[in-house]
Amino acid sequence: MGERALLLRWDSGMDRAANRSIQRLARALVDRARQDSRLVAVVPGFDTLLVEFDPDAAAPEEVLGVVRWAAWSGVRGAPPQRIEIPVCYGGVWGPDLNAVARRIGLSPETVVRLHANRPYHVYCLGFQAGFPYAGPLPDALVLPRRDHPAPRVAGGAVAVAGRQTGVYTRPGPGGWHVIGATPWNLFQPHRERPTLYQPGDELWFRPVSAHRFQELADSGAPA
Repeated sequence: MGERALLLRWDSGMDRAANRSIQRLARALVDRARQDSRLVAVVPGFDTLLVEFDPDAAAPEEVLGVVRWAAWSGVRGAPPQRIEIPVCYGGVWGPDLNAVARRIGLSPETVVRLHANRPYHVYCLGFQAGFPYAGPLPDALVLPRRDHPAPRVAGGAVAVAGRQTGVYTRPGPGGWHVIGATPWNLFQPHRERPTLYQPGDELWFRPVSAHRFQELADSGAPA
């Protein structure tokens, strides 16, 4: 990847075991970077790991040697956290829920039941600050992205596309199908941990009523 980075590929797609190995290697390299100024940044993805380095301090072959060391270092990844996120489905909070249900031949209630109350592995963060790419979705909920992206999706929108689900942390355009929304602000840059979750964690979406949604919105995000 140019003169400043190496890109490691697993070519595994949405594979939890492979993604966990990426997270372990990323953790080992981040630990090494604290004492090794040659390493600039470590960016894990679904099935890739980008390692940025200072080209004036190290050649790519040297950095690859560091990567090999990290792979055999025995550093273990942090145990996954279970993060429960309240979601109000349908209505103004999930404007695409009914269309999704029609498209896949299920009732809106079945779509909610299939989406909620199950673990989703957070593969990586991206697109927006704190946006979790999580999955996999149940097979019955898998469908392509919207034919035409929405010009504005509200912050907190819970959406699905392909085999993935995620949460828009800020208002902006988006091509995923919005089936609900959380009242919580999931990205707060002033906190020591700007997001409640990290790659490797598990998300659980818990259905709440419109009344409970407003109560939680009024109380603010969890500490």
